[in-house]
Amino acid sequence: MAAYHNDPAERIDALLAKEDARIANIFRVLVEQLKGEIDLDELADMLEGGRQEEAFERLQTVAERLGAEVNVSFVTSGQSTADFLTNAGVGRAVFNQVNDRAVAAMQRNRLELIREFTDEQRRAASLALVSGVEAGRNPRAQARDFRDSIGLTERQWAAVANYRAALGRVGSDESGQLDALNRALRDKRGDAQIRRAVKEARPLAPEKIDWLVERYTARYVKHRSEVIGRTEALRAVHQGNHEAYRQAVADGVIDAELLERTWETRVDGRQRDSHLILNQQKRGLEEPWQTKHGPILYPGDPEAAAAEVIQCRCAVSTRIRRR
Repeated sequence: MAAYHNDPAERIDALLAKEDARIANIFRVLVEQLKGEIDLDELADMLEGGRQEEAFERLQTVAERLGAEVNVSFVTSGQSTADFLTNAGVGRAVFNQVNDRAVAAMQRNRLELIREFTDEQRRAASLALVSGVEAGRNPRAQARDFRDSIGLTERQWAAVANYRAALGRVGSDESGQLDALNRALRDKRGDAQIRRAVKEARPLAPEKIDWLVERYTARYVKHRSEVIGRTEALRAVHQGNHEAYRQAVADGVIDAELLERTWETRVDGRQRDSHLILNQQKRGLEEPWQTKHGPILYPGDPEAAAAEVIQCRCAVSTRIRRR
């Protein structure tokens, strides 16, 4: 009989892949739903009447729903770890999602996600409105810009606005063609029409510009959904896993001193240098790893520096020595 039970990083990786895709898909669906619910004429009247704050309040819907869904990943992970401990014969473990510590963690994570997402979204929407006013765009065009900014960061919206401006210069300015055809996220189905417009020295039709910008924006939203999916799933899955082990220790299922955690870095040339150093380093249950930006208890640790967390792809394996 083996002297230990091994909870492999592959179990965590499988959970991460599933929850990453689920959260990313939910984000895209929520963004599209909110965009579909917006009436441009109503929004234009709202903005023209100086009721920007009322318009901003709509943006919080995505953040609130997303926060709730990320907590589902936390609970799913905790239950998976408890099931592993039970099925592996370590002891009968039950994950308690209404445990005070678990509830506090989920509440804090949800509020933090809502705050960060809403602040970023407000900055993007504000930039869209300010840019529209400075350019002398009519209220309906400003409303469309506001709607198109949903789901994007401030930097991403600026890229979308610059792309629209480049498309508007096609046929009259060579830089417009070069810029419009040099976007990695563009829909290449429009390239032929752009080249034809340049050759004939005529502008693109407004509806064609709208379609190209819509496709470009959708791809940016997809890109952001993938970043959010990876980052939030990483935190929620590892946090739920860690909480499950804490509960198992508190319930007497296992002894904390018999646990040995190993940091597993995905080494493929895209890993952080600091995480390459952590690879295969071992720690106890409550013993953090040390990085140049400070301690980190597990991949995605909400207490760790953002530089060590965002888009991390590491995992933790756990060895449970027998009594």
